Amino acid sequence: MEYGLWLNISISFSITDSSGGSATQAEKEEVDSRSIYVGNVDYACTPEEVQQHFQSCGTVNRVTILTDKFGQPKGFAYVEFVEVEAVQNALLLNESESRGRQLKVYLTCLISINNL
Repeated sequence: MEYGLWLNISISFSITDSSGGSATQAEKEEVDSRSIYVGNVDYACTPEEVQQHFQSCGTVNRVTILTDKFGQPKGFAYVEFVEVEAVQNALLLNESESRGRQLKVYLTCLISINNL
């Protein structure tokens, strides 16, 4: 049952192949260093639209839009970049508009710390 629930948690759009398998804590921290949290995402927004919004910042590796147990978007996303430098560029897009909504862009590591 938990496994089925896991499949409904997110919608991912990968531009490059991922290695699969379990990631170590160090690998997770490295991915977090290249990732941002994006809040106030329109519920009808696709991962491709989010990727296009942030493509000027750097190469987007993956966009994940979180969903509830019914598969409906929760209104926020995570964007993983290939380059660490892209994160600083993406933070400059805080309060930029997408689909008429003002996006909130934060470092992923800050979101993780605040949710402990």
